[in-house]
Amino acid sequence: MIAFGVLVVSAEYSTGMIRNSLAAVPQRGTFLWCKVLVAGPLVLVVGLITSFCTFFLGQALLGGHGVGIGDPGVLRAVVGGGLYMALIALFAVGITFVLRSPLLAFAILMPFFFLVSNILGSVEATKKVGQYLPDQAGTTVMSVVPETLDRPYGPWEGLLIMAAWTAAALIAGFIVLKKRDA
Repeated sequence: MIAFGVLVVSAEYSTGMIRNSLAAVPQRGTFLWCKVLVAGPLVLVVGLITSFCTFFLGQALLGGHGVGIGDPGVLRAVVGGGLYMALIALFAVGITFVLRSPLLAFAILMPFFFLVSNILGSVEATKKVGQYLPDQAGTTVMSVVPETLDRPYGPWEGLLIMAAWTAAALIAGFIVLKKRDA
């Protein structure tokens, strides 16, 4: 989903088509929000389908050791998986509008989400800060066993923290898009 979010924006910047797009839609805010309104629901639908399919496939493989969709916290975790994927993609869209480069966006987002965030969330000295990073907070919605997470917030609050990060990235992307030339 990070890759999709980056490519939604950066494909136009890397080919130079951004000039044509902004000439066709000179209101830059409209341009950005239309990208968000097209990419967001698409990723949400794909994320929900993926989340439900993987849940049911995983439970089928687990056989008698699996859980049901009606068990406590399971439906929230499965739906939360789709919401998490949508927010990750939209976060990547916002950051890519700020950076305007696919290489730079990938070089920052991939290590951040797969290395830096996990390290900051695991090291005792930085754990209190790391747990408020977008992916660390967002994954709490997918946790069914709350005792496994040592967080001062619950699953929906974690998703809300991630949504705030996503909103901040999109607002930053809007500001940069509005102030810079194509």
